[in-house]
Amino acid sequence: MKKILALLTAAGFATIPFHSSAQCDLNPVIKPDNLILCPGATDSLYTTKEYDTYQWFKGNKPIEGATERFYEVKQYRDAGSQFKVAVTRNGCSDTSKKVLVDGYVFLLPYVITTGDPGIYDPNKDVTFQCPGDKVILTMGDPFNTNIQWYNNYKPIYGDTLQKFTVTEKGSYTVCGSPAICPSFTDCEGIPLNYTFEKVDAAISERNDTLFASKAKNYRWYYNGHLIPGAKESYIVPDRNGGYAVGINTTHNCTGLSDIYNYNSAKSIVSVSPNPVNAYMHVRISKSGASKIIISDLNGNRFKQISINSNNEFINVSDLHTGTYMLQLLDNKQQVITAVKIFKQ
Repeated sequence: MKKILALLTAAGFATIPFHSSAQCDLNPVIKPDNLILCPGATDSLYTTKEYDTYQWFKGNKPIEGATERFYEVKQYRDAGSQFKVAVTRNGCSDTSKKVLVDGYVFLLPYVITTGDPGIYDPNKDVTFQCPGDKVILTMGDPFNTNIQWYNNYKPIYGDTLQKFTVTEKGSYTVCGSPAICPSFTDCEGIPLNYTFEKVDAAISERNDTLFASKAKNYRWYYNGHLIPGAKESYIVPDRNGGYAVGINTTHNCTGLSDIYNYNSAKSIVSVSPNPVNAYMHVRISKSGASKIIISDLNGNRFKQISINSNNEFINVSDLHTGTYMLQLLDNKQQVITAVKIFKQ
């Protein structure tokens, strides 16, 4: 975008006499008559014909030493000013009409961001993107020529188009020129910082319990079907088969684990969570069980719970940290099965 610094006035002015020279119709003409300078540029005004003497004026004030056919103008000094020249030939004098020397003024460079928005962290001044996100940075017009993109202020080889796709962690800036002023270069010097969050959805097994990798939210699947209510970081399988977990990270990136094929012979009783802190959920899949015994590895009993249903919730907050045995007894006080539990 260009902005003209001043308006050209079309009014003429009186001729400038030199000493005793007679006034003549020399009709001096200045070229170019619509000069617009790029930032930092220089150019020359000149008369279309040659004369004996010259005196250039800026506004109505003579310019000291400007007595040649050509006069150099500079954008930072002369943009927005009007110029004229007084000339003589064979004792006659005349003065040209004024011409305007103007200059281009451009807004500061800026970058337009499109694509996946990510999540911006103002404390770290970085935008978190998810794997596979597409982020496109576009240098705003009129800076569409001589473009160079940078990562950590180092030029990115080959990235010289107006649009740039972010594919990796980095701190991005860009420089470019307006097409109308290709010799003028300016930069968007404030970095745009991006990082791509790692999403590692994985399942591990410990003590007949499946654990998901650390995340913000969880959802579990069995043989491809969502398990209603299974939203914890762990799950105690109640049957053999293929389990998967979907996770949602701190910055709302999602991932799905590979299928974990669970196969356990200890499907009569399952305990969750395991390790346990305060309460544990005991699920019993075999009929005939009448009592739950919790003892240490030496056989010392700490808890004895009568079974009222196939789902028992037991408070173990009073147990010390360590390893215990959970035994399932039948009506004859015979052990049906036993599993280890770990108290945190």
